[in-house]
Amino acid sequence: MITWTNGIAPLNLSTAVLQEQTSRADWTLLTAAPAFSRALSGPAEALLYWREQIKVPLSASQHSQSLAFIKLWQQFELAVSNYLKPPECPLAPYQLILIDSQCSDQLFYQMLEQAVTYPEPILCLASAQQSEQQRLLQLQQQVAQHTAAKSASERLHFQTACHTASLMQTAPRVFCSRSLLGLEALLWQKPLYCQTDSPWVSCTLSQGVFSAQHIANVELAAFVHYAILAGEQALHPERQLPCDVADLLAWAGLQHSTRMALPGRLYAVGFSRFWRKTLQCFVQGRTITFLNKEAVLPKQGTILVWGRRALPVVQAGLRLVRLEDGFIRSVGLGAEFAQPMSWIFDQHGLYFDATQPSDLELLLQQLILSDQQRERAEALRQRICEQGVTKYNVGDSGWQRPDTNKRVVLVPGQVETDASIEFGAHQIRSNLQLLMQVRQKNPDAWVIYKPHPDVHSGARAKGVGEDDVSTYCDELVLDVGMAVLLEQVDEVHLLTSLTGFEALLRGKKVVCYGWPFYAGWGLTEDTAPPPRRGRTLDLATLVYATLIAYPRYISDVTGGFSTPEQVLTEIEQRRQRLPTIAGKIMLRLGRCLRMVLNLLFGKK
Repeated sequence: MITWTNGIAPLNLSTAVLQEQTSRADWTLLTAAPAFSRALSGPAEALLYWREQIKVPLSASQHSQSLAFIKLWQQFELAVSNYLKPPECPLAPYQLILIDSQCSDQLFYQMLEQAVTYPEPILCLASAQQSEQQRLLQLQQQVAQHTAAKSASERLHFQTACHTASLMQTAPRVFCSRSLLGLEALLWQKPLYCQTDSPWVSCTLSQGVFSAQHIANVELAAFVHYAILAGEQALHPERQLPCDVADLLAWAGLQHSTRMALPGRLYAVGFSRFWRKTLQCFVQGRTITFLNKEAVLPKQGTILVWGRRALPVVQAGLRLVRLEDGFIRSVGLGAEFAQPMSWIFDQHGLYFDATQPSDLELLLQQLILSDQQRERAEALRQRICEQGVTKYNVGDSGWQRPDTNKRVVLVPGQVETDASIEFGAHQIRSNLQLLMQVRQKNPDAWVIYKPHPDVHSGARAKGVGEDDVSTYCDELVLDVGMAVLLEQVDEVHLLTSLTGFEALLRGKKVVCYGWPFYAGWGLTEDTAPPPRRGRTLDLATLVYATLIAYPRYISDVTGGFSTPEQVLTEIEQRRQRLPTIAGKIMLRLGRCLRMVLNLLFGKK
């Protein structure tokens, strides 16, 4: 079941087992089965009914599904509330005491007295529900008066609501009454110490220490099935269709892993007000402080900057992350302020900078694909070709290959002031020089030149002598979509343009006169070998690293982190929709804004 919620679900028949939060909404992804919810918060007869229900044997299929759920929960490091920040306490194997709103003083001190008999430090923890947080605070204020608490004062800690996976993963044991977090402990297969009148006693991993009463145990797989999987079918947040629970866990896992790839506090330097909201979407779940270019940088922390922007001397305690557009960016030009669906966050360099390694280059040096990853990369490549997707997805489709027996060679132009030319070109550094070289080496070919779309739209400046390109090409194409050209040409000759990568996806011969990120791996013909590279790659490895592992994607449906496959779906949906009045207005505003900026500061 999926519901929209403005807060945390109460402990009732819609008890939230899996919650997530994106830039658009709070999501309750999975809810506990009704019988388990009643047993967790209801009267004694509800508990008895629950214990009878979970004695019903599982089928082989149900047993396998439960074990798969447990494995995926641990693999994706999930928690009940996945949008919460990591714990503030130092990492350690804490014994956990889980506090719920009904936890009495007597019960708390019973759990504490049991915990102090073990050597590990003790951490008292509650879920994100306000009532449980209030109860945790009450207990924290009064423990100083209790004997057991005094004896454990140096080992006793309290933690407000946080993402609990790291704590559960390392906990040697967990003490619990009726907190829903007890379910997390079982999913992490931790010994759970509890009262015999709690629903956890029905599981083989729980140990009823507060009473001698014996209750028959059941397997953890049965507990998971009847507590979670027997509930209502979940809807996938992006597709809004019924899906396998594994897909739902994978989506929640993607949100968590992407969020955790950057630390909790970030400093963004030099971002204009227009792009700040976009940046916040790409680093959702993090606290971000915006600084102007002249601001004094903090002595420690993580700094975000766009592209190759120069910074003052960066202190040793600072971590620098550079941002750039992704390879499937948008429907529309970035120079005209089309909102991006993909950005790059690189902690070593940037993919277009051949002067130093980037995260992408390091990944390509090491990556060995599994069969599943290889299949995914090949399916993605085929879909990109079938849909005719490129970086900006602009241009018309009305172009036909010339009626000639000559080889048809495409030369894509670039913005000559772009950083990819400065840091990725070798000897040739202008579009005109490139075209002259291609014509000299291929006198019998039909040479096509296509200016960069930012230059053709007037958003960026032409290159040196670019008005003379017609002298060295057989055909000048302007408004044609790049995918249409790539399907019909034989070869692509370029400096550092992303078009070369898009041509490789379509099985075309690519000749590089510069050092783009895809050169030097045995897939292109290089006029000069790029530095550092030497490993021979297949196309699937290049595709997986470049389009799946390296960028961040944002879904227009949920506002959350997404996959390239979902972004392709949304691009296709945008193409099929007729432009709205609001969309046309935004496009014109973007173009007008670019014109104003060019008038004020000149084209670059």
